[in-house]
Amino acid sequence: MRESVSEREEANKVFDLQSIKEQLLSDELWKESVCMQSTLGVSFISMLPDQLDKFIAYIVSIGEERSISNISDAKRRFTYWWQNHGRKEVQDENKQVYTVPN
Repeated sequence: MRESVSEREEANKVFDLQSIKEQLLSDELWKESVCMQSTLGVSFISMLPDQLDKFIAYIVSIGEERSISNISDAKRRFTYWWQNHGRKEVQDENKQVYTVPN
């Protein structure tokens, strides 16, 4: 049986990266879970939109936008990205540099 053009187009469709952000931010259960895993607790909620933007920029920068085909992929990839990239960046930003006056 031959696949239709619309089925082929659907298979080749790039998952809309902007809709990923909207879907994830509207998923209360996911947000709660991510906050617990972030080690930053509730304060992570306010950081989440910015972190999702950074995650999406990272995915685009490594040419992997086609690799995210559904929201489950996006959740898994965000968690991996946060553990390996995002958390370190936030920790580095939070380190304060103290200079000793002369």
